[in-house]
Amino acid sequence: MIQKGDAALSVFPIDCPLCKCVVIDEMDTLSISRSGCCFDCENEIADLNRTRWLEGWRPEAEKVNEIISKRLSSPHSRGYI
Repeated sequence: MIQKGDAALSVFPIDCPLCKCVVIDEMDTLSISRSGCCFDCENEIADLNRTRWLEGWRPEAEKVNEIISKRLSSPHSRGYI
């Protein structure tokens, strides 16, 4: 949140802080508001580890890369590059 005078602006990242994929739609924006990551990361990582996630746990980079690789090979991919 950015404060300027009396106005407060919410600033969302253009990419997921976890997987670094570009935020592409409202689903990602809502997930960033709820969990601090894109929709796919929320579903694949944050929701499966909700208690730990809320305590600050994040997966290691190797695990995130493994998840991204699976996404890219999926016919249901949302277009990650």
